[in-house]
Amino acid sequence: MPSVPRPVPVSNSKRCSSDTTSAIPARHRGVRRTYALLADIKLPHPAQQITFQEYVTAIDEAAERVARLTNQIAELLPAWRMSPVVEAMQAMRGVALITAVCVVAESAISLAEPSRAS
Repeated sequence: MPSVPRPVPVSNSKRCSSDTTSAIPARHRGVRRTYALLADIKLPHPAQQITFQEYVTAIDEAAERVARLTNQIAELLPAWRMSPVVEAMQAMRGVALITAVCVVAESAISLAEPSRAS
């Protein structure tokens, strides 16, 4: 039976140069640990390592994009006429900024559209 290649841990000196945890909030410590473990994985074949690193980089870039967009929405929120409604929704347990903004924006759009029932 052919042996399956296993990841080989890499020493801290050979870690990838990008900080894959930069865009992850501090409250997600498990995610930070996972990223640290992913950064230590060394695959036996160079093509596998390149592909794997591209996936890790894509995840990091997506997290940074989400953080940038969230910050931009937070900066624009005070100028929006519906910001008091967003703030009121955030007072409910488990409703974060993006959830509240999306719900209010969708509600505002549906209220502004003419009824299609007629």
